[in-house]
Amino acid sequence: MDELTEDLDRAKDELAALERQHARLSARVAGKRAEVARLQESIAAERRSGLPVSRTDAIVAVLSRASGPMSPAEVTAALNYAGRTDELRSVTATLTHLMRSSRVIRQGRGRYLAA
Repeated sequence: MDELTEDLDRAKDELAALERQHARLSARVAGKRAEVARLQESIAAERRSGLPVSRTDAIVAVLSRASGPMSPAEVTAALNYAGRTDELRSVTATLTHLMRSSRVIRQGRGRYLAA
């Protein structure tokens, strides 16, 4: 009888460990499903807007399509018109980054062109 009790306790411990592992894996699966859904939506949004998913690439694309230099507010408006939700502060910071990496040129005060 003691041997059966030990087997039962061991089986209960293994079951508890497997249930914990199952819960961790279920959480990972849910996270991966959410990531896949987010990426699919990003691809669909890019196709709808005609702009790249990344803010930096989208800003360069807007400036490349423009007929002349644009202000950060105009770039933000163009991004928002295309269905993106970028804010002016983020666009301004990204323009500074793009200028430092030579992907954008400042054409006068507060006016930018794609390099």
